[in-house]
Amino acid sequence: MINVVIIAAGVASRLRPYSESIPKCFMELEPGITILDFILDRLRGVRVGRIVIVTRSRFKGLFEEKVGDKAEIIETDLEDFGNLYSVSIALKQLGGCPFIILMSDHIFERRMLEDALLHRSESAFTVCLDRNPSYAEVNEGLKLLLDGNTVIRAGKDISPRYGIDTGIIICRKNADVYIDRAITEFGLKATIADALNLAASELQVDYVDVTGRLWKDIDTPEDLVKARKLYWQILRREIIELESRLISKYLYKPLSTRISIPLYRRGLIDNPLRLKVVSAFSFLISFIASVLLMVGELTFGGVLLQALIISLEIGRDLDKLIGRLHHSSIRNPHFALDFILDTIGEVVIVAGLAFPAMNILTFPISLLVAVNIATINYISYNSTNGVAGLPGSFITKDCRLLVMSIASLTSTPIYGLYYLAIAPLIYLLYRSISTYKTIEEIVKGKRRIRRKPEPEIVFRRNDIINAIECIFSNSLKLCISILILHIIGSVISGIELVELDGLTLTSDNILFATSLILIIYFGYHILLSLKIIVDVATVKLVSLLRITETTIKRILGGSLHVTLLILFWILIPPRIASIPYVGDIISKVMTVVILILLLFIVYDLAKTVYGTFEDIYRKIIRKIAEKIAE
Repeated sequence: MINVVIIAAGVASRLRPYSESIPKCFMELEPGITILDFILDRLRGVRVGRIVIVTRSRFKGLFEEKVGDKAEIIETDLEDFGNLYSVSIALKQLGGCPFIILMSDHIFERRMLEDALLHRSESAFTVCLDRNPSYAEVNEGLKLLLDGNTVIRAGKDISPRYGIDTGIIICRKNADVYIDRAITEFGLKATIADALNLAASELQVDYVDVTGRLWKDIDTPEDLVKARKLYWQILRREIIELESRLISKYLYKPLSTRISIPLYRRGLIDNPLRLKVVSAFSFLISFIASVLLMVGELTFGGVLLQALIISLEIGRDLDKLIGRLHHSSIRNPHFALDFILDTIGEVVIVAGLAFPAMNILTFPISLLVAVNIATINYISYNSTNGVAGLPGSFITKDCRLLVMSIASLTSTPIYGLYYLAIAPLIYLLYRSISTYKTIEEIVKGKRRIRRKPEPEIVFRRNDIINAIECIFSNSLKLCISILILHIIGSVISGIELVELDGLTLTSDNILFATSLILIIYFGYHILLSLKIIVDVATVKLVSLLRITETTIKRILGGSLHVTLLILFWILIPPRIASIPYVGDIISKVMTVVILILLLFIVYDLAKTVYGTFEDIYRKIIRKIAEKIAE
């Protein structure tokens, strides 16, 4: 297992007066959870060896008191030094590589750490690269210059084109050589960037792309305020990403976490006793839904089943949030009472679903469904992986309740029972076949390698010239094609070709469909060429705007998509509306779809622009307020 070095020897001068009596890493993100607690919790979720924290001598006692046996505390013997000196002290304590360098003032998603650890490389250093940081982070962060998959330079004064380091660095074989060389050449004030640059000059630094992951470097009081907001976003995202049940993960977790986290954050449900109230509430909903289904109120029963699913997901979320303080789940997955109550609650819903249509056929089907539910719940409660994964997601509790809800809302309860009776049997058959194939592959030998044949042949051309030529030629072809169709239309317009059951296919319909196909075909090629030009323009704008290439691409790409959607909205739906009988409906549906896509893209574009230039925006507002106050 890889060891960990946490650098906590800074003076936090920009956080004064808050940092005069306490190190930065002991400032709280929420009551009882410090920055260092958060980092150690992330490490607890992955397999690491020794954890070494380097701090100043005057804080060693405080660290030992608060950290306890969670990590080893090392004190520095100097007062004025660079962050690489802290690494070198820890390196001597650990006895060599490999190890991870973490900053004690950075918060980050656990997945960032996992991505770095899963990266296979022979390079001395691997850094985590964020291609889409904010404007303020670009100015403050350690920028990286790339050549393919290799980092060739690191520094705060270079172009921000490719992105910045996020403070998670993997050190492997020979990393200690570059660390020692940097201290020898640059003295005790040498920085981690100095060691990275020495290694980069010999192509010994690569990177893991963690763009889109949430993280924050805390240097100022404003940063701490932002980190406290980001902390809850990280917790919410981690709850969603750690969910293995696909239906729950993509349908219900995005909603349930928006309810559960505020409930916990505001102290409404923040202890195991109150969590039991949520469980009791879910159990009560099960019985009320069953009664509604029995008396034939299928719509209300179906709606209540959706509420039950959300309630159960909220309970699971709160279990994870409260369990963080105990470093384990509050609920005991092997506790017989939980298994019994969950099974009873679901079986009574099945009884309610089957009762209105009970006959000689539905009775044995209902019994089979009850047995299936009990069996699957037993497997889930007594297995580490349960029935998760893609096939298993179709028989988990959230899926079963969703099926029953849909069957109720559509007034087809018998089909819901059929599904719950057959799906588990299909899953067991699938697992049996998968197990047989796995054993067969082990016996026969290794699997076929799935990759492109080596060496991969790459032809390099002048992309910008090709893009311009492509735009010109496809635009010309599109104009000529539309002109030809217009001329043909003036001659054959209004001719009826086929008539079937009152539906008439005319030449105008054929011409319209042809013109639509031509617009989509040539427009697609024009769009691809515009993307290449956007990529080239991005490189030019990096040095001008001082933001990363990825951020500019997102802004330009989003703007291009908004423009194209608006053009599509103006041109296509009105023409589709002219199609007999169904044209008006299709046109309205297409308009709604375009509007939804437009709203999503505009929202994402606005979010990107605001997130990138938030600090500039706030400075402008501050200056305006100061001018008004004068």
